[in-house]
Amino acid sequence: MAKVSVVMSVYNGERFLRQAVDSVLNQTLPDFEFIVVDDGSTNGTAEILSGYAEADPRLCVVTQENQGLIKSLNRAVGMARGEYIARMDADDISLPERLAIQVCRLDAHPQIAVLGTRYDEIDESGQVIRRGNRYVGSTLVERALLQGNSSVFCHGSVMFRRACFEHVEGYREQFRHAEDYDLWLRMAEHYELDNVAETLYQHRLRLDSVSFEYFLQQQRGAAFALECAHRRRSGLPELPFPLMDLPPSRREMGAYHLRMGTVLLQFGHVKKARAELKKAIEQFPANPYPWILWLGSLLGSSVMRRLIPLGQDLFLVFAVLRRPLIPFRT
Repeated sequence: MAKVSVVMSVYNGERFLRQAVDSVLNQTLPDFEFIVVDDGSTNGTAEILSGYAEADPRLCVVTQENQGLIKSLNRAVGMARGEYIARMDADDISLPERLAIQVCRLDAHPQIAVLGTRYDEIDESGQVIRRGNRYVGSTLVERALLQGNSSVFCHGSVMFRRACFEHVEGYREQFRHAEDYDLWLRMAEHYELDNVAETLYQHRLRLDSVSFEYFLQQQRGAAFALECAHRRRSGLPELPFPLMDLPPSRREMGAYHLRMGTVLLQFGHVKKARAELKKAIEQFPANPYPWILWLGSLLGSSVMRRLIPLGQDLFLVFAVLRRPLIPFRT
């Protein structure tokens, strides 16, 4: 039986699918199964997957009507036989040593239930535009999670213990677009979570991706997941899930424009980025970060790519210094 089950859901992902599948099948660790759920694709995705499945018995393709990412992932994990579950996204790339290094680390540290990696953010051509993830060490990871940082892990880079996933009952459908953050918060109440220091994954940034299209729902879902986590740690029941279709608040609009401005700068779209950052400043006039990015954009994109990680490092420092954790782990 395979030690690792790699799980991936794909919907109309033919453009980058071959790169993603090749990166998994070419891992230095040979002992794995690869479960891919084709979530009702209407383009050439099914034909691509069929060709791979015929050539490599490690790949198992499941075809279904479109049900969304959460149901697809829960289904894939439910089919998995491996002790460890490795996530993979259909437009990303796993570097060759990824699975081997994560398995070695989890074998050596049984107290760790979730293990991500450092990663590069790449554009649609595969060019690295940013080095991601400075959160290494279980204490730092947990602090950042509980300070509201939903990007402590790159979801596609994570490997976790199947038994621990089942213990917390998997992804919850009501946290659509923030299902991973909710899962990490619940797992952190029972187990340690960490990232390896090596860069083992490439996450592709696309302006048409789900994380931008559903930014508001993602932020609201993450905020509610965090509120639920703090209530659980205080011995209180979770609140009923709130309405998600309310008009955006001033704060939410500011966060959206700041995020869009930051990503546009990473892509080198300086003029569009300035317009977004100006809107962020209008919403957050006292926040120095959009001001720094807007002023820095006048100096060119190469300078900006150094300023963006600096701002993220400042957030990391404040995350460590702010309120202490509430013990919960059982």
